[in-house]
Amino acid sequence: MSNINLEDLSLHEEEEEEGFTFDIEEDDESHIDFRWCLVGRFLSNRPIHVNSMKATMADVWRPVKGVKIKEATTGLFLFQFSHELDMEEVLQGGPWTFDNHILIVERVQLGMQIENIPLNHVNFWVQVHNLPAGFMAEKVGKKLANYIGEFVEYDKNNNSSFWRQYMRLRVRVDVRQPLKKHKKVKNKGGEWCTVNFKYEKLGVFCFVCGVMGHAENKCEVRFSMERDDGVRAWSKELRAEPRRRRGRPTSRWLNEEGGEKANSGGMNVAGVAFNARGPTTDPVNPVNIDQSMQQENNLQNSITAVQSVNRRNQVNALTAVPSMPADIYGPHLSNQLVTQSLPNHNISHPTKNMNQPPPCINTPD
Repeated sequence: MSNINLEDLSLHEEEEEEGFTFDIEEDDESHIDFRWCLVGRFLSNRPIHVNSMKATMADVWRPVKGVKIKEATTGLFLFQFSHELDMEEVLQGGPWTFDNHILIVERVQLGMQIENIPLNHVNFWVQVHNLPAGFMAEKVGKKLANYIGEFVEYDKNNNSSFWRQYMRLRVRVDVRQPLKKHKKVKNKGGEWCTVNFKYEKLGVFCFVCGVMGHAENKCEVRFSMERDDGVRAWSKELRAEPRRRRGRPTSRWLNEEGGEKANSGGMNVAGVAFNARGPTTDPVNPVNIDQSMQQENNLQNSITAVQSVNRRNQVNALTAVPSMPADIYGPHLSNQLVTQSLPNHNISHPTKNMNQPPPCINTPD
C-alpha cells in the first residue's frame, strides 16, 4: 500500500471551495409559484389523519380555483393554491381547526426551507368584555392587544356603535405562551376594574397551564406537581360564543346604528326583505330584492292559476245538463233531468245552487 501524504490531505476541502449559484426566475412556469403556497402544522400531540384532513379543509375553505394539500414531512403540510385571493381568504379567515386542533400557517417564499419556517403564532379575534363606558377607543384596543400578543386589527364595525357588549380585536398570539385571561384597567373615576378576554374559534388548550395544543391529561406541568389539588387557573370561559348574524325586521322610523335610516319597504341593514313568511334572502349573502320578490310573485300566480282551473272544472261538472229545449220538457222535467244526471250531488233546484260558492279545493300553500 502506498503511503498517504497527510500534509496534502485537507479535511475542510468542501468548506474552502466556492458553492454553486443558481439564477431562478420567479415567473418560470416550470415550477410551483410559492407565493401562493402556505406551510402549516396542527397544534396537537397526536397524529393527523391526512386524507380526512385534506377533504375537510378543502370543504371548509371552498377555494374557487382549488387547492392541493401535501404532507411534506411528518406533521408538516404544504397548501398550494391556484390564485392569490383564495390564499388570502384562508389567511384572513382563520384560525382554522381540524378535530378541534388549531392549524398554524405561514407564507412560503422562494428560497426558504419549509422546515425552518417558524410556526408558533396564530391570529385570533379576541373579545374584550366588561370594559367601562367610553373605553371602546382604538388606542385602548391597541394597548390591550399588545398585552395579549401583537396587535393586528381593530374591528371598527363592531366597536364603533354607541353600545356593544365587548370590544373586538385581531391579535397575533404566541401558542407557546399561556393564554391571557384578564387585565385590570382604571376608569375615569379612578377606580380599577377587570376586563376579561374571550377567544373566538379557540381549539384545545390546557386548564392547568393555559397553553394551547394539549389538554390537562397530557400536561407536563400537572405531572411535575407533587400533589394536584384540582384547582385550575384557566377554564372554558376563555371560549367566545359563536357570533350570530342579525336578521330581523325593522321600522322606517328607526335610525339604525351608523346614522342610516331604515328602509321603508321592510329591508334591514343586512339587505333582507321580509314578508309574512319571514326573510326572503340569506342575510350573509343578500341577493337582489326585486328579483326575489318577482320569483315569489311568479310562484303565487302559478298557484292561483291552478286553483282557478280546478274550481272552473268543478263548477262545470256540477252545472252540466243535457242540451234540451225547456219549452218542450217544461221546467219540472228539466229539473228532474238535472237531478238524475248527477246522482252523487245533492241538488234539489238548479237555480238555488247556482249562487252558492264552488266546493273548496285543497291546494299547496
